[in-house]
Amino acid sequence: MPSESWFEPSGSFCPANSPLTVELWVRPEKPGGTLWGDVGVAMALSLTPEGKPVARRRQSSDEKRIAAQGEEPVENGKWSHLAGVFDGRSLKLYRNGDLVAQAPCKGASGSSRMAIGRNPYDMTSIFTGLIDDVRVTARALKPSEFGPVNPDEERPAPPALIK
Repeated sequence: MPSESWFEPSGSFCPANSPLTVELWVRPEKPGGTLWGDVGVAMALSLTPEGKPVARRRQSSDEKRIAAQGEEPVENGKWSHLAGVFDGRSLKLYRNGDLVAQAPCKGASGSSRMAIGRNPYDMTSIFTGLIDDVRVTARALKPSEFGPVNPDEERPAPPALIK
């Protein structure tokens, strides 16, 4: 049975004026919904109503909203690793470590409160499924630097015990 849940920590963890990587594992139960977002749209990851992954960013200088959208939908009931990367010149979307979309993008953005699993601005676009291993990095990562991407296992890595 599909369930909707989301998480909204206080504040934001997104650097609005520098390179940024947001990555996560997602297993949708149905297409659509916001996976990660913040009100100023320093970075947003979502699925279209058809299930296609999208990375978005708003440029503060001209209020233009930039989108990099993948062509293939994320399969319901199956884990996929998604990463949105802003390097100061472009917005890139990776799926399971492969570049699937990019768009020119430059300049600062805004950032305030954020949410996982829904739109933090108006509490809409609720995602139905599982989100795991969310990572926010204040630099533009290369695919080889992403957190555990296990394409052979097609699921998030098991939690590690650090001593």
